[in-house]
Amino acid sequence: MTELILRDNLLEGPLPTELPASLGSLSLDNNFFSGRLPPWPYLNALSLENNKLEGSISSLCQSTSLQLLVLSNNKFTGQIPHCLGESLRGLQSLNLGNNGFSGTIPSSIRFLTGLTDLELSNNGVSGEPLLLLENCTMLSYVDLAENRFTGIIPHWIGDNLPTLIYLRLRSNMFSGQIPTELAKLQSLQILDLASNDFSGAIPANIGNISAMASSQATIFLLHPIDLHVYSKGQDMYYRQSPDLVNSLDLSSNSLVGDIPEGIGDLASLGSLNLSRNRLTGKIPQSIGGLALIESLDLSMNLLSGNIPESLSSLTFLSYLNLSYNNLSGEIPSGHQLQTLEDPSIYMNNPYLCGPPVSKSCSSNVTVTVTESGEKEYGKNNSDLVWQCISTILGFVMGFWIFCGVIFFKDRWRHAYFSGIDKLFDGIFRQ
Repeated sequence: MTELILRDNLLEGPLPTELPASLGSLSLDNNFFSGRLPPWPYLNALSLENNKLEGSISSLCQSTSLQLLVLSNNKFTGQIPHCLGESLRGLQSLNLGNNGFSGTIPSSIRFLTGLTDLELSNNGVSGEPLLLLENCTMLSYVDLAENRFTGIIPHWIGDNLPTLIYLRLRSNMFSGQIPTELAKLQSLQILDLASNDFSGAIPANIGNISAMASSQATIFLLHPIDLHVYSKGQDMYYRQSPDLVNSLDLSSNSLVGDIPEGIGDLASLGSLNLSRNRLTGKIPQSIGGLALIESLDLSMNLLSGNIPESLSSLTFLSYLNLSYNNLSGEIPSGHQLQTLEDPSIYMNNPYLCGPPVSKSCSSNVTVTVTESGEKEYGKNNSDLVWQCISTILGFVMGFWIFCGVIFFKDRWRHAYFSGIDKLFDGIFRQ
């Protein structure tokens, strides 16, 4: 026997301590096995996803032939052993997600030069993992979300990881600027950098990622993996699929500056989330180039000016959030925007008007936000004309009323000029 598959059953209890020496592949996913992981030295593929296994995984140090290792969704604890990169240098797929691992990521990960997918999400691991992947040039899938990782995105990423398709760093403590070299990742379909401490501007060349601009690229991985995409306000999961939605999520960081015009070149993008930053300027007219966009979230920024008319041409748009900005002017209507009737989409933009919000456009105000976050206000031309006319009329009326009172009331006239004389006398005496 060379292969044993017992996945998706109701098996329970401890795992067997001995296996046939000829067995190369073992899959026990989606059962109720518990206890610790025994040493199995001859396996080259092991998948134990979705069980109740616990304790350390140091027994794997004897499995020097392993190429595929999937231990996600269990209760394993302790540090990730150094032997994964020392004794198990043939690993191609490593999935330790959704466990209780802690400590720092072992530096021996750098020796896994044949690694194609790396899944460490939802643990408590720390360190600077991206700096350890410089030699892992065959990576196509990297998920490091929901850990305690730090560090920057290195500039060599665009040259050293040319086949990268999926990069998810969500909910960590990564910092620094988003490097322009990310645009060299021509196969990148999903980029999730949300909930970190990235700063600076969105790279102006972001529109050069060809896989997000073309529907030709598809994800292919050695082993099927759940692909996590935060879209339409919720976590969504995709199994390895050729029609996977492309996604770009830079939300909940400290990004500043304008949304680059090149964003509109990402024609196959299905989800774009830039919310919870400090982005300023206008929503670019090129946003209408996102022909396949289904979810667009630009909320909680400092965006100003009018909502571009091109937004109404996005025929697949089913989720939109522009709330908590400084947008102004009339909300575009027609086409797909007519189906998005929830006024909360535009809430806390006090200078927006027209349906579906209740404010009329008859006295609309235009607001511009500077780079420092200061607001500059302006009104439409008719409002300015009437404001000037009313000011002039008020001044003329007030002046003639004053002159009329002085002319007809002797006592008031004498008191007025007497007061002026006393004021000048006091000035000259000083």
